[in-house]
Amino acid sequence: MSISVILFFTICILLLWVTFAGKELYPFSYYPMYSAPHDLKSISVFRIALEKKDGSIVWWQSEFYRYPEYSGRKLQQLWQARENNQQKKIFLQLEQQRLLISVLQIMEKENINTGEYNAFHIIERTINADLQPVDKTIEVIPLNRLKR
Repeated sequence: MSISVILFFTICILLLWVTFAGKELYPFSYYPMYSAPHDLKSISVFRIALEKKDGSIVWWQSEFYRYPEYSGRKLQQLWQARENNQQKKIFLQLEQQRLLISVLQIMEKENINTGEYNAFHIIERTINADLQPVDKTIEVIPLNRLKR
């Protein structure tokens, strides 16, 4: 056999082993190239909404288009940690407050009039069986409660 055939079969065997064993073997990886199906009931996204003085609620959108996504993910982590660890609840609330203060600072830097809003709404968005979004308000935080 030629050296190229042996090399080819060696690479194929390594790729098969990495795929079926689920272990890393540099430079081969078992990481799937495409996403797998998810259970829609387990997917949830946390978002920040703003309550106006007239009582209407609008989603917070920023010029830093990824920051609302980051903030929502961070709030979700804090909320899940708060449910699982009651001893550190006060520290997690302080971290949440720090995150919301930074959101307020970004809003002010974007020249958004924060005086026309009453509160932040932390909203958990899930998908129901009909593939419609379902919003559940987790917490309402008055803006005057956030100390800057």
